[in-house]
Amino acid sequence: MNFKIFVFGFLTGCLIVTAGWFGYKSFFKKRIDRFEGQVGHLDQGQSFVDFIDSHDKQIVYLDIYMDGAEISSPTSNRSNVFTIYTSCLDEEISALTCSGGEYLVYLDSEDDAYFEYHHGENYLRGYWFVTTNTAIHQGIISNVLKAIPGEEVFLRR
Repeated sequence: MNFKIFVFGFLTGCLIVTAGWFGYKSFFKKRIDRFEGQVGHLDQGQSFVDFIDSHDKQIVYLDIYMDGAEISSPTSNRSNVFTIYTSCLDEEISALTCSGGEYLVYLDSEDDAYFEYHHGENYLRGYWFVTTNTAIHQGIISNVLKAIPGEEVFLRR
């Protein structure tokens, strides 16, 4: 009788450990996509715009920098806007002749993410929840980047 209880307990334990292992692996298999590097207008911005467009309603990690002379610098602690133009009718980069993406950046004081200006460059870094609005308004697609605190990232995946 004790042997049957031992075998049953052993097999149940093995089953629990196996299920736990596969659950652990599948949880961490869901990587959060990243985009890193310099972002600018036209060719320098197309890959960033495509990345954001393909991650609607997802969490991403961004570590980007932008030329402060070309891209609007942050002006607030809570929300900021910057625009990346990906195509223009002529050589001049202007809101009147170019299309692209507009990015509204939302921050909270508790977030690990930031959007800051240092030494002529804008830096955007952290985990972000992306919301894209595919309805183009006068050539501009609006996107929202909502900062996510690092400790909440794995809970929201």
